[in-house]
Amino acid sequence: MSYQYISTLNDEEQALIPFKINPLNYIKPLFEYTSYTTSVGYYLLDGVQDLFSEEDTIFINAVRCSLVKMLLRTSRKLKNLTIRFDGVIRDKTIKELCRNTTIVSLSIDNMNNEPFGS
Repeated sequence: MSYQYISTLNDEEQALIPFKINPLNYIKPLFEYTSYTTSVGYYLLDGVQDLFSEEDTIFINAVRCSLVKMLLRTSRKLKNLTIRFDGVIRDKTIKELCRNTTIVSLSIDNMNNEPFGS
C-alpha cells in the first residue's frame, strides 16, 4: 500500500525527500485512497522501511514525513494517526499536525528519544 501513497505525493511533498524518488515508477491508484482514509497506524509508515530497506534512517524518515504531510493534506476524514520515527520529525510536519482539525487521536513514537523538530 505504501507504493500507492507514494505515487500521490505532490511536488512540495516530494521535495521534502532529499533524494529523488520517481513516483512514475509506482502505479497510480484507481481513486484517491487518502480521501477515504480514517485511520493510519504503524503499518503504513513501517511499510516505508520495508520498501526502502537499503536506505538509511534519514531517507526513510524523510519519506515518512512526506507521507504524513500528504495524508494531512488529502485525508478529510482522518481521525486516528499513529506514527513512528527513528529520529527527528521536521518542524513543518509538526505544524501540519497541529493545524489538522479532523484528528481526534494522535500517537507519535520517537524510537530514539531524540528531540522533536529540526
